[in-house]
Amino acid sequence: MAKKLSSDVRVYYGQYDLSPEATSIAIALAVEPLDPTALQDSAERALSGLRKDTVEYSGLFDDSGTGMDAAQAALTATGTAVFSVLIGTGTGDRAYAGTAYLLAAKSPAAIADLVKQEAVLKPDQAWDRGVHFGPSISKPSSAQVTSGTLDNAALSTAGGVGYFHIFAVSSGTINCNFQESAIGTTWTSILSGTLLVTEGTSARLPITGTIQRYTRVSLDGTGIGTAMGILVRS
Repeated sequence: MAKKLSSDVRVYYGQYDLSPEATSIAIALAVEPLDPTALQDSAERALSGLRKDTVEYSGLFDDSGTGMDAAQAALTATGTAVFSVLIGTGTGDRAYAGTAYLLAAKSPAAIADLVKQEAVLKPDQAWDRGVHFGPSISKPSSAQVTSGTLDNAALSTAGGVGYFHIFAVSSGTINCNFQESAIGTTWTSILSGTLLVTEGTSARLPITGTIQRYTRVSLDGTGIGTAMGILVRS
């Protein structure tokens, strides 16, 4: 992956923002066949399209309850969560997202006068999963607002996948909506209405059918808080 200023990169896992402590992030995208050929087979067989993606994170140790130390503890307890890596801070910049579990983590280690922490996340490897990548649609924002409008140049009939991170809800309820528009002015929800969310959650939302040319994320409801959404069209 190309080098990028750390100030332009965002790393999220579930409700945790790992960006302030991150020193490096590496994403490996791989599709490899599996050879299931048995001895009695007359010809070689292979299962194609198997994902073998990995995500490696390294950063400064943070025990404040919001960094990788807290994220690792939560992962051990819950299994999988949504991760996102934004290469850029604006709508339309490159983003990587998926669901993953904690594959390995090194204990914090002192390096000179710093304490470093490392972890490897293993994305789900089902046929329709792995690491998805495309333009980001929203960076963290207060409730009762919408993200910038993303012009995808044309509509898509192949569906896609939406990802949400809910970092905080200080009061009430935040409603998260992926929205679409054919002309960029009249908007409708892609996922048949509103996704009601609470603090400290994340979600992966498969989308089927047509997604119009223009897309955005809408945060509304009675609550106050912060959230972020990424919509990847197939």
